[in-house]
Amino acid sequence: MPIHFGMPTLIESPSLMQSFKLCTELGLDFIELNLNLPEYQLENIEASSVSRMLAETGKYLSIHLDENLNVCDFNSVVAEAYLNTVLHTIEFAKNINAPIINMHMFDGVYFTLPGKKVYLFAQYQEKYLDKLRFFRDICDKAIGENDITICIENCGEYQSFHKQGIDLLLESVHFALTYDIGHDFYRIFQRQTRLIP
Repeated sequence: MPIHFGMPTLIESPSLMQSFKLCTELGLDFIELNLNLPEYQLENIEASSVSRMLAETGKYLSIHLDENLNVCDFNSVVAEAYLNTVLHTIEFAKNINAPIINMHMFDGVYFTLPGKKVYLFAQYQEKYLDKLRFFRDICDKAIGENDITICIENCGEYQSFHKQGIDLLLESVHFALTYDIGHDFYRIFQRQTRLIP
């Protein structure tokens, strides 16, 4: 399978067509649509116009979910809103043939105690894992036979509850891992600069 090279949507390019133009100039294969940006909220994008751009340019899109995504929030109304966001994104991905949806594992709230942080997802780990299991199963059903994979990006330092949650998600064929060298490079760069006197 050939390696594909892509680019993120850039804050300097507020239009998707500008991003496609740059993607073409750079000889790249795809653009990662970042759903944190206001112009790329799905209610502001028509799948038909995006499909036309994809056909004209010969490129494709991957999608990056909102980094605040917290489908495990203990407030069920909040968790449901995030889950609906993911389901809406899966439908959009189907309509434009986007093969990958990237997501981060959310840290959640923590309490700071003398000498340590206590993450609520660790303290209430069974509830956390139950919510992730529900999320996984709903996504499986929504994706169905479509060729869409939800990939968990490497970001930050994973806690043990994250790792157990990732293992649970990876039980599904619709979930995988993304290795983002940009995240890794930045983290290594930060560590190295701290060592400079």
